[in-house]
Amino acid sequence: MHHSQRNSILYVSLLLLTGCATSTYNARKLTNSGTEIVASSDRILVQCEYQDGYDGEVKEPYGFMMHVLDAKKTVLTLIVEPVLEKKDCFQIMDATNKILSKSKVVHIGSFSPISGVPKKSDDRYTFPGIGTFQGNGHVLNYQAIWSDRGQCYDIDSETKKPCPRDELKGL
Repeated sequence: MHHSQRNSILYVSLLLLTGCATSTYNARKLTNSGTEIVASSDRILVQCEYQDGYDGEVKEPYGFMMHVLDAKKTVLTLIVEPVLEKKDCFQIMDATNKILSKSKVVHIGSFSPISGVPKKSDDRYTFPGIGTFQGNGHVLNYQAIWSDRGQCYDIDSETKKPCPRDELKGL
């Protein structure tokens, strides 16, 4: 009996440990045809990339991208349009990373719907501790990121209230 009791304790401990370590991803359509993504911060990569070949008015053209590992083990991308000045791109990236570094799970709001059938792309993304995965061709516009701890960053209003905007909370 002592042996089975010890096995039960080990089994429950294992369940608790693995339950705490699971990664989260969920996407839902918002009432305004946008998308709210709820994901573990370990499923998110953020970058600013120089836009080679850009011929517009922006002097130091950069593109902001957030790559999110979905439940099907493919990667969707959120972007900020239009092309940004380098300093603006890195400001958005720093604000986003600040929330990601202090939160296990975050909400990401977009006014774009996830639509169409995913198409695997040649793009590959490496998530530390998880693995390398292909893009799925889905690109959404990035509007805001927030945590359940009250941290928030909105592309348009930065940290001003209300953050996130009501349209992004699936009212």
